[in-house]
Amino acid sequence: MAKLRMLVVVLFGTLTIYTLFSVSIEGVNFLPGFFADLMSMSWRGQVNLDLVTFTTLAGLWVAWRHDFSTAGIIMGLIVVGGAMLLFAPYLLYAIRQSKGDFTVLFMGQRRLQS
Repeated sequence: MAKLRMLVVVLFGTLTIYTLFSVSIEGVNFLPGFFADLMSMSWRGQVNLDLVTFTTLAGLWVAWRHDFSTAGIIMGLIVVGGAMLLFAPYLLYAIRQSKGDFTVLFMGQRRLQS
């Protein structure tokens, strides 16, 4: 579990630094370019669509892990909207809460108790 935690930290750090550079160069309004790339049917659009489908799956997992409670659905939507910048902190929190037990990490503590 320590290796997974380290990987998430490295990925999150790398993405955070890249994001800061991107924001300093292009600003925070990424949506017009994002959707323009999606509509272009190009490789950039394919990568954006891949991102959206992956974050949707990650968000559904977060919501499911929390039994589709109101908080779980909100966290899932945050993951969909924030991608890895918001999923990584959630995952680090979940890794810590699971105390090294991958089953607890994947399923959630409440699901295992029922």
